[in-house]
Amino acid sequence: MSHTPNDLREEFPEAVDVLHQLKVHDAHFATLAERYHDLNREIHRIETDLEPTSDARAEALKKQRLALLDDISAIVAKAKADGLRGIVIAPFTPSDPAWPSLAAASLTVIPEQKDRCLILPSSPQFIRDGEDLGGALRLAVMAVDFSRWCSRSSAGASTPCASHGEHRPRPSLSSTLDEADRQRIAQALLRLGSGPGGRKRAHAGR
Repeated sequence: MSHTPNDLREEFPEAVDVLHQLKVHDAHFATLAERYHDLNREIHRIETDLEPTSDARAEALKKQRLALLDDISAIVAKAKADGLRGIVIAPFTPSDPAWPSLAAASLTVIPEQKDRCLILPSSPQFIRDGEDLGGALRLAVMAVDFSRWCSRSSAGASTPCASHGEHRPRPSLSSTLDEADRQRIAQALLRLGSGPGGRKRAHAGR
């Protein structure tokens, strides 16, 4: 098969895996990618004189391709950013060398508390193996956004777990299901945080 310039993998060489996941799990993106692929190949045939056409039509097709690429770029950028955002539940260990980095990424603000996390008693609801806590008696729960301060390069990073590369299905942002999930998580955290020694309110900044 001959090489076609301006292929999506060529346009986004650093996001080949993201492109694949989006094509598989996002029907809207898959449609845009297919339209781009067909349009790009048509332009290539015109430029190589395999399918002659007028200059006006060629320019119109290129404008369509550029518009599609803008839409695809926005989706890819959002998908990459979403991969650096989420909810972290970890042992509450401020003395750990990794804690400052985790705290710097936190979006959680607790009134009258310097630690940027909701602090809860250790619970088997979150930790399957108590040894994973490393002796910590409390858990830190926080919304994080690592894209605000860290490089997106994973060079030199240790593998977090055997399943770190697996796709985790999630509802579309701002969808009814997404809002329901947010409310469910918030209510669960508030119930846990309002127990003995817990805080009653947690706010996530943006």
